[in-house]
Amino acid sequence: MDKQTAFLTFTCNGKHTPNAALPVNMLSFTGKNNITENIINWTTTFEQNSDYFEVEHSNNGIEYTSVGKVNTKRENDNSASNINYECIDSKPYTGHNYYRLKQVDLDGRMNIESQVIDVFRENDKSTIHAYPIPTNRILHVECALEYEGATNLILTDLSGKLVKELQTLCTKGFNVMDIDLKDLKKGVYVLQIMQRHALISTQKIEKN
Repeated sequence: MDKQTAFLTFTCNGKHTPNAALPVNMLSFTGKNNITENIINWTTTFEQNSDYFEVEHSNNGIEYTSVGKVNTKRENDNSASNINYECIDSKPYTGHNYYRLKQVDLDGRMNIESQVIDVFRENDKSTIHAYPIPTNRILHVECALEYEGATNLILTDLSGKLVKELQTLCTKGFNVMDIDLKDLKKGVYVLQIMQRHALISTQKIEKN
C-alpha cells in the first residue's frame, strides 16, 4: 500500500534571492511501490536553463542521500510544455521512504524544487530467504511465517508476466520449500510470496 505525505520544502541554497523566479515550475512529484522498487515521477510545466534533476532519499526525513540523477529533457534553453520524468529507487527501506527533488541549473545553482513525499512499504513479521542466487535449477526458499495455511509462491518476469506458481500448506514458524526452475530461460525473475491474499515478500532471483 502506498502512503504519500507531503511537507512543503521549497528552499534555495542561498544563490537565489527569496523573490527570484525559480528556474523550474513543478506540476507534480509522486512516488509508488513497484514490487521490490520505488518509482518516483515528476512533471515540469516550465524549465529555464535547467541542467539535471537529482532525487534524494531518506529514511528519517532529515539526512538525505542521492538515489539517481536525471538529465533535463528540454529541447531548448527554455521549455514551456509539460515534461515527464522518472527515477527508480532499487533499494528502498521497509517502512518510511522520504524523497525530495533537487534541480541544478547549467551554471551549477541548486534548488530543492519539490515537496517531500513519503512512500511507505508494508512489512509483517514473516522473513523469507531464497538461495542460491543465481541458481541453475533448484531454488530453496526458507520461510519464517507468522501464520499457518496456504502459501503461494509466484514467479514473474521483470515485466510482471506470470511464469510459474506453486501453492503449498505451511505451518506457523519455519518452513522450507524448493522450486524447480529447469524449465525457465536464463534471466532475472521476481519471486513473490503470498499468504491470506496478501503479499508478504518479494525478491529478485536469477536463473543461469
